[in-house]
Amino acid sequence: MMPDISRFVGGIDQLHAVSKCGCGCDSVDFAEKNPSQPSRIVADGIGVTPKGGQVGVMVWATDDSITGLEIYDLGAGDSDTKLPVPQSIHSWEPNKT
Repeated sequence: MMPDISRFVGGIDQLHAVSKCGCGCDSVDFAEKNPSQPSRIVADGIGVTPKGGQVGVMVWATDDSITGLEIYDLGAGDSDTKLPVPQSIHSWEPNKT
């Protein structure tokens, strides 16, 4: 179960990327890494890129603020590991066996 992330909503428009992933995906950090305040995943979903590829989306945060947005490949391929269309993002629901 993911924690309540509503406390972060008010600060979203204030986020500024401080670094971008070097692999070419659209993952970004909004804060420098700080070992004394480790980030954790606070939201995890799946979305579809404008080219139709499926990607994972994870939001990382400390107790106080969002620290990163991770975009990872779920079949989109290396050249399409981009931000998904916002309306396409939905909760990650693992396969139940």
